[in-house]
Amino acid sequence: MIRAPGGRAAAWTAAAGRLVPGAIMLGAIMLALAAAARPAAERGAPPWRAAADGVWHDIGCPWQPEGGRRLDCGVLEVPENRADPLSRTIYLHVRIFRARRPSGLPPVLFLNGGPGQAMDFEDAEGVAGWADYLDRVMPWSGERDVILPAQRGTLVRGVGLACPELGDPRVYLGATERPGPPTDWVANLRRADSDCRARLGRQGHDLAGYSTTENARDMVALRRALGVGQWMLYGVSYGTRLGFEILRQDPGGVWAAVFDSVFPPQVTAHWHDPAPFVAALGALIANCAADPLCDRAFPDLGRRLDRLLERLAEAPLPIHVDDPGGRLPRLYFHLDDTVLIDMIFSALYWRDGIEALPLAIDALDRGDVARFREVLAEPWVFDPLFAGWAHGMQAAVTCNDDFAFFDPDALRAAMARYPLLSRWLGLALRLPACDGWPVRPRDSGFARPVSTAVPVLMLAGALDPVTPPAYAEAALAHLPRGQLHVVPGAAHSVLDSAPCARALVARFAQAPDRPLPALCAGRGVHFDFLTR
Repeated sequence: MIRAPGGRAAAWTAAAGRLVPGAIMLGAIMLALAAAARPAAERGAPPWRAAADGVWHDIGCPWQPEGGRRLDCGVLEVPENRADPLSRTIYLHVRIFRARRPSGLPPVLFLNGGPGQAMDFEDAEGVAGWADYLDRVMPWSGERDVILPAQRGTLVRGVGLACPELGDPRVYLGATERPGPPTDWVANLRRADSDCRARLGRQGHDLAGYSTTENARDMVALRRALGVGQWMLYGVSYGTRLGFEILRQDPGGVWAAVFDSVFPPQVTAHWHDPAPFVAALGALIANCAADPLCDRAFPDLGRRLDRLLERLAEAPLPIHVDDPGGRLPRLYFHLDDTVLIDMIFSALYWRDGIEALPLAIDALDRGDVARFREVLAEPWVFDPLFAGWAHGMQAAVTCNDDFAFFDPDALRAAMARYPLLSRWLGLALRLPACDGWPVRPRDSGFARPVSTAVPVLMLAGALDPVTPPAYAEAALAHLPRGQLHVVPGAAHSVLDSAPCARALVARFAQAPDRPLPALCAGRGVHFDFLTR
């Protein structure tokens, strides 16, 4: 998943704070395997010995899913930086759910979001969760093998470009464990960012090797190492960007592709363009006004939100939050307009967040801080999605891919266009964005559009605040066998909330060249807004 700059995202523009993004669902693979179960190459490889382009090692799987699908486990041994002939070796964990009813159709390569999201394959519960997801969201995949790779730098058994301090609210929010003034979050993030990079350097990581280009080379090497002639790509959020790069590097190895919540490489203005967020927020307010129950419960929501942001900008509200999971103590911070905007931005990713937002805004406006904490603040601060997030991997990949396109003047222009968002957007100017992280030049070629004759189905949520339909439309212009379906009412990660989109994918998976009917026209996502 990805984030536009601002709030925690602005904290990221300099220091890899909490980004969502883009992808949604589960993330890169975590396994609890004893050292004895690892291949000899993983146990004893000298750190300076680079593998060939990719060497496969089978390993045992400690857990098997129920329901008739066998799980195979392995690691792909690859160079950390292919541009360096002396690069050390790294290992990418891969899990393969074998077809329940083999059909001879190409396997599916699942490309997760982030970058940096964890796959949660560490225990039997994680394996069961994946099996359930495939049956529920991708039931057609029962006829195919599904290959789930851990992208380079994501956390596997705690190993990867972790940097958990960058996702700590005591850092990016300046939250404290006792009432009082918050700490200086800018100084916190500068220090945490510096500590993160220094620690990764001491661990021997070559940060220049962590980019979407190298990530895609891993996937091409994986296809060859597994002996797969062609496969079907299935990418979500950041996974779509990775999928486009695989199409660029290895089009002959791709049978077809499904991209949900599309983030193509030519989209570089996301660093300083809040228009998708503004459109999504406007759509939320319009949807509430058009819903009799929501409108009656929360009349004039847009104007009330404007006034609320103005009040919080002038007088931030001291607030505390409690971690439902008990991992962190009670935390105290000051809620100002920038933090509230970031909470709203994050909630707009998901259907349940959208359904709760009018109630949260109303509660805060009326002074019901307890209800606001319960509905919005605590889910935002203690989001379990980030428990295994690799913040260092996210920083390295995002800086390598995109930061040459960060334009402070364009950001200042956006601040002038959207005055209520200006303080939130301006946070990105207060930090040394990507200072010390590898940044590739603009002319590296990565940002060129990908043109391919491979059949591609793209799905976009009409209310997506971070990968709007316009991003998919930009990609479609270069895909002669591409199809785009925009789902009304859907936000980020369309397949998680729109059954009509799942039906589209099932048809496409059988015959990717066949034009698809407009199954989602008038049948998008309906919101059941919380009203109390």
